[in-house]
Amino acid sequence: MGAVIGILQACIMNYLAHFYLGFGDDDTVAGQFLADSYKGSKYRGLPPAIARGVLLHRFIDHTTDTDPGLAGLRLLLRQEAGKWAGPALDVLCDHMLSHRWATHTDAGDRAAFISDTYALLLRYRDMCNAPNQQRLDAMRHHDWLSMYHSAAGMRQIFAAMARRLPAAGGLNRVMDVYEHYEIQFLTIFDTFFPALVSSCQEKYESM
Repeated sequence: MGAVIGILQACIMNYLAHFYLGFGDDDTVAGQFLADSYKGSKYRGLPPAIARGVLLHRFIDHTTDTDPGLAGLRLLLRQEAGKWAGPALDVLCDHMLSHRWATHTDAGDRAAFISDTYALLLRYRDMCNAPNQQRLDAMRHHDWLSMYHSAAGMRQIFAAMARRLPAAGGLNRVMDVYEHYEIQFLTIFDTFFPALVSSCQEKYESM
């Protein structure tokens, strides 16, 4: 299982929501990205604000994984994505956030936010382990955060995941499922994401 997780982490994953939910604090945003470099209790050696980002990343993942509405969407995706329905939905959430950016965020222009985020993360590159440094370099070079916006970009992302993950050929058809049920996906997302922002804000302020 450890090898599979390692392969999954090497793929393009969902980052846009995590970075937005750093609430404009550089260290917290960096901690959201660094979370995969600091498993278990390793985060305790980090500066408090960066450690907060790691813990907030885990909170977001847990909230997303246990939300009843998203569970129904995962079932729709399972017909094609199989055991990779969860990661597929995570990536789709960033696609939906990209399209609902003006509705669900107060971060201003999305392209400017993405550019600023790349510059921010680059300042923390030396704190990343080698795989995360490679991931950051690839993210910036290929502009992953902008790829979430278009259907063509999403198909590229799922194709990349399908190539890297075992028994994941069905990921190539995830966008077909999404486009067929798009209204249902967006309706659930439009309820879920504001609730996630609210719960993350409370968690952030309590840390």
